[in-house]
Amino acid sequence: TGNDARALRLCLGKGACSRALIQAGVPVPQTWETDGPLPAQLLFPLIVKPAREDGSTGIHAGSVVHDRVTAQAVVDGLRKLVDGPVLLQRYIEGREINVSLLGPAPMRVLPLSEIDFGLLPGHLPRIVGYAAKWHENSPEWNGTNVVDAELPPSVTGRVEHAARKAALALGLR
Repeated sequence: TGNDARALRLCLGKGACSRALIQAGVPVPQTWETDGPLPAQLLFPLIVKPAREDGSTGIHAGSVVHDRVTAQAVVDGLRKLVDGPVLLQRYIEGREINVSLLGPAPMRVLPLSEIDFGLLPGHLPRIVGYAAKWHENSPEWNGTNVVDAELPPSVTGRVEHAARKAALALGLR
């Protein structure tokens, strides 16, 4: 069961994953990769994360940046912790919807869920970073919950369509 090596490799490489999704017409925030200096054309705010890690490794409240100086400092700090490039993506404030799919085509969509950030302290960005997943009793862990997503049918349809396109583009099964 599960995905093959190609799909796992593609999903672990966030830059290649983003490119595959864009090519398939799946909406993706603007994305840049760097091994050093920041690209010139950045648009803020950004989230800075390792390009090849999993489980939110390297992602924390300070990963959301609003200017070039802070972004470069976060990139430099991250490069000391992980091997390989760093990914910068436009940070989009909003709801985080989770979609689970079953089976080969036609994929069955399970009920949508959402990350509820309602208990997260106001000074923290609305992200699911490493602490939210792995540090019990942290403000991030205690401030996020998975709940049923309540969306208008038209939005549910768009989310499900994008999830199916993403799964096909990445060769997920």
